[in-house]
Amino acid sequence: MKIYAHRGFSGRFLEGSQAAYQGAIDIKADGMECDIRLSKDGKLLCFHDATTNRLTGKSGRVSAMTYAEINSLIPTMLFEELLDLAIKNKMDLLVETKHPVRSGGKVETRIIDLLLENQERIAASGIRVLIMSFSFLAVLRAKHRYPKVGYVVKRAWRLHFLPSNTVAIGFFLVKRNQRLIEKLRDREVLVWTLNEREDLEYARELGLHNIITNFPDRAQEVFKR
Repeated sequence: MKIYAHRGFSGRFLEGSQAAYQGAIDIKADGMECDIRLSKDGKLLCFHDATTNRLTGKSGRVSAMTYAEINSLIPTMLFEELLDLAIKNKMDLLVETKHPVRSGGKVETRIIDLLLENQERIAASGIRVLIMSFSFLAVLRAKHRYPKVGYVVKRAWRLHFLPSNTVAIGFFLVKRNQRLIEKLRDREVLVWTLNEREDLEYARELGLHNIITNFPDRAQEVFKR
């Protein structure tokens, strides 16, 4: 059973920030989740939204801004920095690519290039780095070059068309229909995003593994880790 910190320890720190990821490391979460986008100048950014509006209050499209422009509005981690942090601290990584984007599959290409360049360091640290996406095509693209991929699902019908053996399913779907987990018994299942104690306790009762949460400390308490 593993507990992954969603965008780092985002329940306490700014999501996707170095402080959030360091917070997850400090409490010894099993792994960390990140969302990756490409900036205008080709930098791999730990940034969830397509725009800067929600986090900064200032309008801007991430793909149309340089890393320096975005970083001037809000501290923004580069994926290579997060990868270094994960390797150093032996923390698994769930790497979600965002789509649709103007650059198409370039984000997966750049991520895989970086992972392959660092494959010896990754292997030596013993960590697992999983690339995942809501995009069916993105998962298929990634599989051609990289074996550790997962499909993120928020609609039940998509479970009929799975391009990978690893599935990240929204917990709200599990709450509606527990039998979905039974249908996935032959797959590796990650469940997102569980934050409330009652949901975490329900997940424990269901015997769910691989929890993604904004509050990894709370999950550790519930699962007695």
